[in-house]
Amino acid sequence: MASAGASGRVRPEYNELDLKPKVLVNTQMALDVQKTKKWMRRAVLAGSMLFLLYAVYRFKIETIPDDWTVISTLPPGTRIVTDSQPTIYRENVIFFEPPASTKYRFGFARVVGIPGDVVSSLVELRPDIDLNDPGFMIGVAPGGDESKLQTFRDFEFTDALDTSLRFAVSGTNVASAGQAGYKIPDGFYLVLIDERENEIFPDSRHVGLIEEGWIKWRVLFVMPR
Repeated sequence: MASAGASGRVRPEYNELDLKPKVLVNTQMALDVQKTKKWMRRAVLAGSMLFLLYAVYRFKIETIPDDWTVISTLPPGTRIVTDSQPTIYRENVIFFEPPASTKYRFGFARVVGIPGDVVSSLVELRPDIDLNDPGFMIGVAPGGDESKLQTFRDFEFTDALDTSLRFAVSGTNVASAGQAGYKIPDGFYLVLIDERENEIFPDSRHVGLIEEGWIKWRVLFVMPR
């Protein structure tokens, strides 16, 4: 039924039973929204906790010990953040553990050659270099590109395990063998310490190429003092 108002317009009459389904639907929608928000908060909290646990496992803060004077840019006392599951790039500083067959327990060095780089004696690549300079020199060509050749002095092998690498950069052997250099294979890295007069820490002069599985962490970034 409808009744006429003062203005003469017809005003519809509502039945309470007609409104109840609408109220129930709106109430159920509000409850569903609340449940969704609650589950979203739980999911965000759980995800944050998992990320925090993963970050604690993967990233750590270390302090360079007093006797680790091997990397010029990381003097003793420097606080660093390390990554235990790293992707290794040229110039990264890494901590590695050689196998028990070597006399070294661990190493801390800079990556100077990555898979695909070509290591050669400068006798072969740069005849213009004064070979009377102290210290044997090698060249590392990134990806084999000699136009980007990087040179490293004081690279004298002592007890290197990798005989192929030793042969490739041994100067006269390279020339007589007629090979331009040694291409670093996948899963291996050429590393050097900056302070090469340090006899305590090993690098590729002592243990040859570093296997990827030896690498325990790399320096991610240096914390401000």
